[in-house]
Amino acid sequence: TYGIEFLVEKIHAFTGISIDKYAVFTPESAAAFFDKIGPVTYTLKCDMNSVNDSRGISINIKSGSQKFDGKKAVDLLRFYDYDSVNVEKADVLSGFLKRMIKKITDGFTYDEMYDIISSVSKTVFGRCELDYEQIKVICNMDKFDLKIFELSGEEQLIGSEKYFIPNE
Repeated sequence: TYGIEFLVEKIHAFTGISIDKYAVFTPESAAAFFDKIGPVTYTLKCDMNSVNDSRGISINIKSGSQKFDGKKAVDLLRFYDYDSVNVEKADVLSGFLKRMIKKITDGFTYDEMYDIISSVSKTVFGRCELDYEQIKVICNMDKFDLKIFELSGEEQLIGSEKYFIPNE
């Protein structure tokens, strides 16, 4: 009833999407990954301020062009109060992802990238086969217009299991 495969099955039940490539990571392992690739330069269009005392999280990132190390990158990923800053979360995350992928594909060889991924593999659980064709796609990532869409639908009881049924 627990573990990665259980999580993948529940995501499939919730979204109807089969997941064959995934990663599950802790904030600490994500920070280690960002620290290993080095700072990512990104221009943030809003200030990000948020405090969650119960989880011990305090985020304070100013707007403008800056370098994101591991901690700051994780804070960017953790930030959720986009209503207060009037910016779309999808725009921020896809913009940051593009800058990170551009840094990786412009500045690292395949062997160096393998070393980086291997170094955090003790705390990241996942399944992904990285081959030459996938690397070509990643290298062209800045040409793609990434969008994140909310999925609408409803919960339905099928037998004794609850499922999320998308409307789209």
